[in-house]
Amino acid sequence: MKKILPLFWTLSAVLLCVACSSDDDGPSGITLFEVNGMWDCAQSESCQDVYEFQFQAGTRVSFFIEDVTGSSVVRLAVHAPNIPLGGTNVLTGNALELQCEGQDEETGDPNLVLSTTGVYQFVVTRDWGLSAGFDGTYQMTIISDTPFQELTQTVDDVDSLSLGTDCP
Repeated sequence: MKKILPLFWTLSAVLLCVACSSDDDGPSGITLFEVNGMWDCAQSESCQDVYEFQFQAGTRVSFFIEDVTGSSVVRLAVHAPNIPLGGTNVLTGNALELQCEGQDEETGDPNLVLSTTGVYQFVVTRDWGLSAGFDGTYQMTIISDTPFQELTQTVDDVDSLSLGTDCP
């Protein structure tokens, strides 16, 4: 994953320059979102943070978690509009969270295409069984080829509703 990131940032800078043109008639919104997040999980809890964003159908998104600390193992999910937490995950195609990396490793999806217009939930979970201790931090970055709306963080350190993990 670390070898992919320099190329990712170069391509992202090009996308951002195109998306940030001076066309005043285009849709409003942002094309880059970054947040420094943290977990403080209860005993035996794979706790998660959930962020909501409004996207248009056909949007190409790069979604990354970096700077992971606390001997944390990250699990990810993206839920399409009207899909509840614990439901079908766009990243795995089933109800399981994506978990392919080890402790304090970066993860994400550099080429996610969203098929439906609406509110998407981006989920960042800290796996209790594979992490050490109770807490950790991360940086979440979302880059889009079209403007999107940042809505809110709806969940903070709540036990995941996912039944497990997958690494397709």
